[in-house]
Amino acid sequence: MKHHTGDNIITTGPVLDFNHKIKKKSAPKLGENNIEILTSLGYKKDTIKDYIKKKIIL
Repeated sequence: MKHHTGDNIITTGPVLDFNHKIKKKSAPKLGENNIEILTSLGYKKDTIKDYIKKKIIL
C-alpha cells in the first residue's frame, strides 16, 4: 500500500476504502463554532451575546 510519505507499507488487507469522494476541510478556527455549540448545550442567545460582548468567548 502506498503511504502518504511516498513509501510503500505492508498491510494485512485494505486499511481504508477510498473509492468514494472525501471532502477535505480544515479544522475550524478558534471560536468558529462557539454559538452553535453553546446553543446546542441550552444557552440562551442573549447569554451568548453577553459572553461575546464581555470577551468571555470569541
